[in-house]
Amino acid sequence: MKLTQVKNNIAALLIIPFIITSSCKKLDENLNSELNREEAKTLASKTTTFASLMQTVYLDMTVPFTDYAHHFGLQEATTDELVVPSRPSGWDDDGVWRKLYLHSWDANHPYLLAAFNSLNKVVYDAGNVLTFNPPSDVAAQARFLRAYSMYSILDLFGKFPYREPGSDLILLPKVYSGTEGINFIISEIETILPDLPATGAAYVPTKQAAYGFLARLYLNKGVYPDRSKPTFDKVNMDKVIANADNITGKSFDFYWNNFQPGNGDLSKEQIFTLQGVGGSRGLLIQYWWYASLIGSMTLPQGGGWNGFATTPDFYGSFSEGDIRKSYTDPVVKAKGGFNVGFLVGQQYGPSGAALPNTIITPNITTLQGETLYSGVRVVKYVPDYTNIGNPDNDFMFIRYADIQLMKAEALFRNGNVASALVIVNTLRAARSVTPGSLPPLTALTLDDLLAERGRELYWEGTRRPDLIRFGKFLNARLLKPASDNKYLVFAIPQTALLANANLTQNSGY
Repeated sequence: MKLTQVKNNIAALLIIPFIITSSCKKLDENLNSELNREEAKTLASKTTTFASLMQTVYLDMTVPFTDYAHHFGLQEATTDELVVPSRPSGWDDDGVWRKLYLHSWDANHPYLLAAFNSLNKVVYDAGNVLTFNPPSDVAAQARFLRAYSMYSILDLFGKFPYREPGSDLILLPKVYSGTEGINFIISEIETILPDLPATGAAYVPTKQAAYGFLARLYLNKGVYPDRSKPTFDKVNMDKVIANADNITGKSFDFYWNNFQPGNGDLSKEQIFTLQGVGGSRGLLIQYWWYASLIGSMTLPQGGGWNGFATTPDFYGSFSEGDIRKSYTDPVVKAKGGFNVGFLVGQQYGPSGAALPNTIITPNITTLQGETLYSGVRVVKYVPDYTNIGNPDNDFMFIRYADIQLMKAEALFRNGNVASALVIVNTLRAARSVTPGSLPPLTALTLDDLLAERGRELYWEGTRRPDLIRFGKFLNARLLKPASDNKYLVFAIPQTALLANANLTQNSGY
């Protein structure tokens, strides 16, 4: 499969002309003159709007967060939620997916480089907005997006490079890591919070988004100094609870409203999202449908590529009365013939007729040369059969259920297990197919909390950091032995090390 590289090239080509036309218009009139930094900034400011600069940043975020071979692949294919065995349909890709699942990657793994570069591009372009002295609300928005991407780099690689906007480009960027890194990001969000709007569209950072992001930062603050020994200080857990309580006007919604086409209008849970504009500018989540489903199945454009699956153990953690496990969406059923959620057993076409030989079985017995129909398939974002090629699904970064589960975890770690149990059971009631079909828990353990986060947030890019925080990431699982502590962070890509002498390789690589 070489489609990932093709998509990356296409995304780059889409972004580059936009930057050129919005940021460099009329600069050809001065090509034969020499401009100093201030003259160049003055000229650019006359031909650039803050809206176009911010649009560039949002376009930047599409690739690292919605292409399955970037942030998503690193956060999910290294866990029990996503496995990509090679099959007669392909997917060996020189072992790139297998190395992620088995925790055997090194500094030359192409997806590490792709994620590192694409996330740093967001950081750079968001910082570039600040060099134009934007109004305080625009500056706050740019700093939020920059901080969110820096956090993603820190989470994946254990460190991130940072250059103060407007600083001398000859000087190498400073590198933040561990406690210093997480504290810097927290200070950024707390500093800009007063300049963010109180409410508004979830695809533009608001105070609600900042509170949600701060809850996540404080929950993980004690993880980054030493991921092999996470700590959960009461002060940090109190911050998680306080920030969660600052979020108002949200509630548990019908689960699949969060992932429908048009979820930007439907969902009551969205707190921070990336906007997909159906018909004009979609994201890359449609490739998730194709990656998982089978060629004989009817998708908005052709059939599936038959690769991605989940492990039988993870699938087995769901009860039958859980709406998150399976839902018959009327449009998808009519147009595609399948359900959303997890797909197993005989599959059907739009007419209701059984697809010949298309019987999905849960078990995966090998990572090389698996059969076509082994492994439970996953549909998280509901396919959009109306906006072909540009789906109208917004991408969820932070939503209410995640925040409530963070609060429950913080309460539990502070010793208030009873209050944590109330939150979990309220969520389970909201996720019941019929009232009571997903029974309440009578007691709560850390393992229960991790399992509930898995059921609620599967394929949303949270599984790897969750497993690390709960001390489970390195454990043996299906076809994978226990792994070394060095795999708690990814290797810094070799080309990044060569480009910045301040960057050092993570221990063990």
